[in-house]
Amino acid sequence: MTRRMIKFIFEALTLNAVTLIVSPAALPRRSPPLTITEPSGAEIALSSFRGKVIAIEFFFVRSPRCLQLAQTLNKLNSDLGPQGLQALAVAFGPDAAPGILTRMVDYFKLSYPVGYTTSNKVDAYLGRGGREMLKIPQMVIVDRSGMIRAVSGSQGDARIETESSLRVLIQTLLQEKADSRGDTPYRLENAGGSDPPQQLRDSMLAADSRPPAPNFVLKDARGTAVRLADYRGQVVLLSFWATWCQPCRAEIPWFNDFEKRYKSRGFAVLGVSTDGGGWNAVRPYLKRDRLNYRVLFGDEAM
Repeated sequence: MTRRMIKFIFEALTLNAVTLIVSPAALPRRSPPLTITEPSGAEIALSSFRGKVIAIEFFFVRSPRCLQLAQTLNKLNSDLGPQGLQALAVAFGPDAAPGILTRMVDYFKLSYPVGYTTSNKVDAYLGRGGREMLKIPQMVIVDRSGMIRAVSGSQGDARIETESSLRVLIQTLLQEKADSRGDTPYRLENAGGSDPPQQLRDSMLAADSRPPAPNFVLKDARGTAVRLADYRGQVVLLSFWATWCQPCRAEIPWFNDFEKRYKSRGFAVLGVSTDGGGWNAVRPYLKRDRLNYRVLFGDEAM
């Protein structure tokens, strides 16, 4: 891994603060009406895409994970759009404003509709009660007949937020006729008999059957050697980041909160810097922003 690569690796992450999931109604179910507003002010009704397979991402503008999924949808829409896929991104909550969405579309060169609506309308579409918490991003897949066939989240299928699984799902639904309706919710296990990729198969293994995370030894800001193996038995979130990476910096307050809330329960955050300037670039940032979790510096071997 080079220092320019910024990647987040979650090893056995089972954290309630991250998994804020709405409990979905039974699947399949009829997709409710939904209208969103594009940055231009034009309105788009979900019903205008009837006859297509619709992949909807409900997202927060400043969530790096949401932005990553938006780029995945962009690729899938380019590949499978001619076959009948329609990707759609629906922003709500903080910063769901026309100007920010316009910049987002331009920056990521998104080729599918991106709009916004209110949190209340998102709740109504998802059937979410007032006390239920919602996972962001939230994926909803609607088939050609207007039936919701899959949702993401621990109560649905979180794997459809990955490109490989989402592609298999969409390709399967694209093969169905527009006037047919699935009698069962989508399951990856039923998708054309094809095996999921090795990385996905590994993630589905029982915890005691998974290969161990590769050990490493890196130094922290005080020069102390830190071994990943020393954290065996704990839940570890590894964040590979850099001081110049804006999405990385946006996540730091979340990681500070996770460390504070769950450290006593066997959870730890390790930030691995990939800054080209070495500790000279990282130390001033640590003093200014006061990260409460351990920060290490990655080397080329890692």
